[in-house]
Amino acid sequence: MIGRNRRPTIISPAGHIRSYSFRPFLALILAGCLLSFVAGYINTIFLVGYFQASLSAATGSSSRMAIELAKGNFGMTLHFFLLIFSFVLGSFISAALVGGSSFRIQRSYGLVLILESGALSFGYLFEVSNKQNDTV
Repeated sequence: MIGRNRRPTIISPAGHIRSYSFRPFLALILAGCLLSFVAGYINTIFLVGYFQASLSAATGSSSRMAIELAKGNFGMTLHFFLLIFSFVLGSFISAALVGGSSFRIQRSYGLVLILESGALSFGYLFEVSNKQNDTV
């Protein structure tokens, strides 16, 4: 059969990791940690503190959650925790609906986009109705 001679699409990373020396790997890990620290610092101090806006859904919300936790504002801490949880849960649901770990045109990305737009529209309508109830 032709299918038996095919290479597997998922390659075990263990062989690749063993072939590298430790020093470049350590340098890569340290550089990644430094870049993460600098990104978090910039996000927390400059964007959240000065502009009152976050850079992205996960990092911005986690920075704001840490700031609110340090202030002792547990209501807002819970709010940002729920934002992060919703982001992660949405990622899991999208992955479950689409399936697989690589991009392919044949997958059902349309279904995920329709569900996402429905959820965003519902959230917008909920927010608008909340604002109208607060002003009345």
